[in-house]
Order: sequence, then C-alpha cells, then structure tokens
Amino acid sequence: MPSTAGKLLLPRALDPDNLYAAWEDVRRNRGAHGGDLITLARFERRLELNLLHLAERVETGAYQPGKVRMVTVNTGRKLREIAVWCVADRVLQRAVLGVLDPIFERLFLPVSFGYRRGRSVGDAVRRVLHLRDQGHTWVVDADIRDCFPSLDHAFLLSLLRQRLVDQDLLDLIALWLPFGRPRGLRRSQEPRGISLGAVISPLLCNVYLHQLDVALRRERLQEVRYADDFLVLCPTEASRDRALETVRAALAPIRLELNTAKTRLASFREGFTFLGVTFEGRKYRYSWKGMPVEGSDLGGAFPLDVDGYP
Repeated sequence: MPSTAGKLLLPRALDPDNLYAAWEDVRRNRGAHGGDLITLARFERRLELNLLHLAERVETGAYQPGKVRMVTVNTGRKLREIAVWCVADRVLQRAVLGVLDPIFERLFLPVSFGYRRGRSVGDAVRRVLHLRDQGHTWVVDADIRDCFPSLDHAFLLSLLRQRLVDQDLLDLIALWLPFGRPRGLRRSQEPRGISLGAVISPLLCNVYLHQLDVALRRERLQEVRYADDFLVLCPTEASRDRALETVRAALAPIRLELNTAKTRLASFREGFTFLGVTFEGRKYRYSWKGMPVEGSDLGGAFPLDVDGYP
C-alpha cells in the first residue's frame, strides 16, 4: 500500500529550509554549469531569490528542466556519456531526494550497499569476506547489460506509485526521466533509460533493482549488490550454476538482462574482481592512491546473519 505520508512530500521538498539544505549539498559536491551556463557562483549571488522562484515554478506547474549538457568521460573501463544538469535542477532533485530517501531506506534490503547513507564499498567488501568465511566460495559475478539506459519508465513509475500517493511529485519525477539520457535513446524517444549524472538517478536505480533483491531473497540466495554491480555467493559449484539461471529469470520480469560477455562463473580459488577489489583464495587486494593494499579480512565480521537478513 502507498504511504499516506506521501501526500505531503512535494510541499516538504519545496520547504525553504529543505531547498537551502539541498543547495548546500549541491555546492559541496561542486560540479560545472549545465546547458544554461549558470555556475554555482552565479546561482549563489541571488540564492534566496533563485530558490524562491524555483519553488514557485514547481508549485504553479511552470517548471521545466533546463538544457542538460552531455560530456563523455573515460571511467577506465569504458567511455560513458554523463549528463551535467543545470544547477537549479540539481538543487530541486536533491530536495526531492531528501524526502524520498527515508521512505525507501526502510524498504531496501541489507544486501544492497550503493548510494545508501551509512553504507560503503568497504561494507560490501566485508559482506563478501563474511560470506566467504561461511563457506560461500562459488560466485556468480553478474553484469547487467546497459542497466541505467535500460530502466523502463512505466515500470519504474509503477514501483514509485506503490509507495507514493503524491501525484504532483510523481509527475515531477516523470518529467525528469527523458532528460539527460544517452544520445541513442534521445533519438529513438523510447520510454526507457535514466540519466547518468542526475542527482535522483541512483535512488531510482535502487528502487528498480530492489525487485531483483527481493527475488533473490525469496530463493535464499546470498547477494551483495552495489548499484548495478552484484555478486551471488554460493556454497557449492552446482548451486552456483543454478543461481545463474535464477538471476537470469529474476531479471526478465523487470525488463533487464545479463551481459553474457561480462557475466562469469567464478570462485575464490581462481579469483575475481568486484568493486575494484580482487579476491583470490584467502586474500584480497586493491590499489589506493597508486599504492597496492593487500589483506585477508577487514577487521571483524559484517554485522548480518549469513543470509543478510536480520
């Protein structure tokens, strides 16, 4: 059932104190100007007026996102198109995120670690090591094919509608979805794909992939997920092979599929890399500021039961 508190979410997002807190967060994260050429410094010069006008445009239905500037970034593994949104849009998305985060944080399972307050890559690594120490040494190292560009808008909005009853807020989120997508999707106008670079996108991705977490939990599989990167750890080779088929079946209803070229069946014995950390046997290693780091544990078991569900 949707949360009745959701009826008041948009006014809470547009509250002056919340908008100012959102601005402070955007300023701390720095970043360049969007397509309107308005920098953080220029936005700040008339901050109170800019925040007031932003709230008024949303309240009156006059708000439209500004032009999104697309830049290509080399992540080290591939070239990605990143969207640089206008400052005002980043502030508004951060204000909305501030009221949505607590609602969905109560919903998410403890097996997901990406873009959640109080959780980190280190926590995900600890859970991997904890499961290894419990005998889950056979691994499905999964890769979703073009995850962010593949998220279906109608399905995503239906998931949000299950928790939110504020139609104005849902309409605002729907307004953002077509902006800042990869060039190919913009040309096709297909109603799928969310912006890499939008403040709201990581939460939307977690809402979407929560369906995967639930499906794997139902099968009592041991998952570790950080955004769209995830592992399934199993006690035997045969159970690992079955888990791969379960993952594939779990993705089909949410209109996603595995990247077969990058998904692999692995084990701690032969080694694999997850979130930049290479696990091999009883050791793990990674690079930090150009220096190699190696260890066998991260100091204490991760505070979850073996299956990850308290």
